[in-house]
Amino acid sequence: MIRLDGRTVSIVQGNTGSLKFRMYGPDRTPFNVTGYTFVFMVKKSKKDPDSSALISKIVENTETNEVTVTMLPEDTKIPVATYWWGLQVRRESYVNECASGPFYVKEGVVNE
Repeated sequence: MIRLDGRTVSIVQGNTGSLKFRMYGPDRTPFNVTGYTFVFMVKKSKKDPDSSALISKIVENTETNEVTVTMLPEDTKIPVATYWWGLQVRRESYVNECASGPFYVKEGVVNE
């Protein structure tokens, strides 16, 4: 299971989970993200280069104002620790980090 509380994400090591982000324009109306690419990354440090991200997911071809990022067990089998996540939106030369925060990988009870 994955949990998003404000901008804080937490997941049990080796679990599957999805995060859904809803995009809105400055006037608070749903923003259609068709044609945009979203990149979700998890890094040990905010200053780490993108190439060293421990988790990197690309979401394309979204046809609504929702962007869903799904993490699988192989993504979350990183050491139990506190990391940093960010969601970046891209289109042609436009690049913007639209959300970020702490990312906690927690130890679970069942350890297969």
